Amino acid sequence: MGASFSLRQLAEHRFGAGASTRQSLRQILGRPSGHVRLGARAGPISVLTQNMALLVAPAPYLGTDRAGAVAEICARLRALSPHIVGLCEVFKDSERDEIRTTVKDIYPYFREGPDQFGFESDGGLLLLSKFPLLASNDFIFDKCDGVDCWANKGILHIRVRGTGWPTALDIFYSHTQNISTGAGQPTLYAQLADMREFVDTHADHELPTIVMGDLNIPAERPGDYTYLLRAFDGFRDSWTLVGNPIASGPTFVTNNTFYEDTDDRPNSDQRLDYILLRPAARVCPITSEVTVVKFTHNGLHISDHFGLHAVFNPIAVIDP
Repeated sequence: MGASFSLRQLAEHRFGAGASTRQSLRQILGRPSGHVRLGARAGPISVLTQNMALLVAPAPYLGTDRAGAVAEICARLRALSPHIVGLCEVFKDSERDEIRTTVKDIYPYFREGPDQFGFESDGGLLLLSKFPLLASNDFIFDKCDGVDCWANKGILHIRVRGTGWPTALDIFYSHTQNISTGAGQPTLYAQLADMREFVDTHADHELPTIVMGDLNIPAERPGDYTYLLRAFDGFRDSWTLVGNPIASGPTFVTNNTFYEDTDDRPNSDQRLDYILLRPAARVCPITSEVTVVKFTHNGLHISDHFGLHAVFNPIAVIDP
C-alpha cells in the first residue's frame, strides 16, 4: 500500500463498515472545527496469533509430532518476523522455554501465563515482542466450564512502541472458553465481558489497541459474532476491514492433517481466531493485509488451528 490510504478506509476503521457514506470529512477526522492536518506514517505494524494445540495431561495431545511443531513455529517466526507474536495452548514450561530461547535474538521481550498457585495448569499463553515492554498486566478468568477449568485461562497485556511508530500500542492476548461445552456459551460471554473490563482498565485510550487470540467465537454464527462486536464496541475485526466476508477464512477446519486420529477432526469449519483493532483519536493503524497462515512440518499441519497474521500499514495520524 505504501504511505497512503483512502478516507473510506479511515472511516471504516474508526466507525465501522459503510461509515464513509454517512460521515462528513470532519466527522471522519473527529475535528468539528479548526485547523486539522491528516498524514500517513509508513509502518508497518505486524502481529501473529497461533493456537499451538500443545496440550498436557489430563488432556491428550491430538497430533503426531509436538517436537516438530515447536521446531516449525520457531523457524516460521524467524522467517516471517512479525513485531508481536501471540501463541496459545503452549502449556508445558519446557516448550515455552524452548521457543523463547530459540527466537530470543529476535524477540528478547516476553510475557507468559497467566498463572497462580493451585493444581491447574497455567494459561498456556506466550507473548513475544521485538520491543521493550512499557507496561504489562495479566488476568485469570474466574469463570470456566468443563475441561477448560483444568487451566488458568486468562489474558496477557503488553504495551510496546516500535521503531518509527508514531505512538505506542496496547496488545491484549487471550484464549477464551470453548463455546461448545455444556455451559460454554454463557461462560464465554462472561469471559468476554471480563476481558472488556480488563481492557478498559489497562489500555491507554490515547493509544491504538489490539485484542487478539483464539476467542472461540464462531464467526459463522451471527448471534455469537454480534455479541463479540458488541462486547468490544469500538473495535474492528481486521479480517473484514480488508474486505473479507465475515464467515470466510476459517481457522479451525475439518480438512486438517494435524490429527493422529481423524475422528478428532471438527465436524464443520469455523473462524475462531481474531485480531481486533481499536484506533485512537489521533492515530489509526490502517489494515493492509490479513492472512490465514497454515504452517506445516514434514507435510502435516502443526496444530488443530491455523494462525492469523496481520499487517497494519500505513499509520494514519491526525493533528493537532
